[in-house]
Amino acid sequence: MGVIVKLFAKKKSSLSQWIEKIEEREKVRIFKIKGNLDITAVAQIEQFVTLMKQRKGHDFKHVLLDFAEVTQIDFSTVAALLKTLRDYLKSYQKLALINVNEQPQNMLWLAKVGHLFPSYISQDEAIRDLETRF
Repeated sequence: MGVIVKLFAKKKSSLSQWIEKIEEREKVRIFKIKGNLDITAVAQIEQFVTLMKQRKGHDFKHVLLDFAEVTQIDFSTVAALLKTLRDYLKSYQKLALINVNEQPQNMLWLAKVGHLFPSYISQDEAIRDLETRF
């Protein structure tokens, strides 16, 4: 079990409302996100990510956000995604999305940033692309 998965297990009670599961692959970390992502959710998830990056043994990987169970996002979520994307690009990592439902997809396009996020239909396709292209 990876360091991040162990950290998530310790913090799960405060994050389980928004993060269903974290999976580790060789070069990709998959976050299965769920629920209504608003400013409260964004703050909790950002706090976890900061803690995660400070953790001894943290390895930098590409990140895949699975939005299959995300029902709604707001502009604070879009802003957080943009900040995260910028941070990952600075460190030569990739951030991609899979299974984006209609409302989150519409919000990304309304904000005119949908094209910035690589998006995939399936997890296998995304992992294959992230592990081979980057």
